Amino acid sequence: MSEIVLDTTILIDHLRGYGPAEPFIKKIENGEVTGKISMLTVAELFAGKDSANWRGMDEVMQLLDLFVKVPVDEIIAAKGGMIRRDYGINIMDAIIAATALVNGSRLYTSNLEDFKPVKGLDAESPY
Repeated sequence: MSEIVLDTTILIDHLRGYGPAEPFIKKIENGEVTGKISMLTVAELFAGKDSANWRGMDEVMQLLDLFVKVPVDEIIAAKGGMIRRDYGINIMDAIIAATALVNGSRLYTSNLEDFKPVKGLDAESPY
């Protein structure tokens, strides 16, 4: 079974009801792949303006339960800081990129442009 890291954009797409996100999330739900998210993704989900419009906290929590949550430890934090310094991407994206790099996982995002500058990062869009 492969392990992947998801950017917050994929979860937001799913919560917004964006059709192409559904089959991708189903692969994780069915155990075809192991989905990982940074703990910063949890914070980003609840910080977004859309979070007040989702059908309920239960829906968000059920979605989050599908994923292995990766804490921001010293190694990920340091790598994220270096990514921020070297490539100028925002710190949240830098930490998410570092999470994928440190875990040796591919990063899935619907916002590839944000991660494009990071050398060595295996990033793609699932739809």
